[in-house]
Amino acid sequence: MNIPTPYALPSNDLAFLARSWQSCMHGLGFDADGPGSQLAYQRCLQAYQEPQRAYHTLQHLVECLYLFEANRALAQRPHDVCYALWYHDVVYDVHAHDNEQRSAEVAVEFLREQGCPVEEQRNVHQLILVTQHNSVVSAPDELLLCDIDLAILGASTSRYNEYARQVREEYAFVPSALFASKRIELLERFLGRQHLYSTPYFIELFEQQARANIAAEISDLISGLV
Repeated sequence: MNIPTPYALPSNDLAFLARSWQSCMHGLGFDADGPGSQLAYQRCLQAYQEPQRAYHTLQHLVECLYLFEANRALAQRPHDVCYALWYHDVVYDVHAHDNEQRSAEVAVEFLREQGCPVEEQRNVHQLILVTQHNSVVSAPDELLLCDIDLAILGASTSRYNEYARQVREEYAFVPSALFASKRIELLERFLGRQHLYSTPYFIELFEQQARANIAAEISDLISGLV
């Protein structure tokens, strides 16, 4: 599966999501059609459709999972990575600062219920935590997952602009000047990295476009402050 860019995909491709979940469950050794698995699947879908979300929705989940499928061969434990992607934003409270931690706990709770080995529970927990993007990451699967989560930065101009609007919508309660200053601070930290991405595929495909997108958004935000 070779996908040059994931950002022309349907925003809620439920057929693809169902196949992804089935594959993930089988890979983990679970009964994909069992009541526990089906309940977890429905809860995930409901979570990504919560009303406070504008970017962290099924659209983002589909984009991430399509990118994962395109790069599954890069993963050392692909089923863990896939499962972590399913749960990495399952908890999303725009007023909280521990969404990743709480998402990881929800993910591990289901694994525990299914009798998953403790080592795998810990691996999934750590994979989800790295999507905070605030620590040094070195494990190959963690690098891949981070790159997938940040691929939106290298999207086409139109998709990136949509993403920027979606983020602003999620933080509509924040005054414009404060939002702009905090957003500029975050974006400049990304630009300050030697590379935004860690794996050769993502560097080649997204790095240049990501830097152009970020620079353009910073310029727009600064213009809005003048």
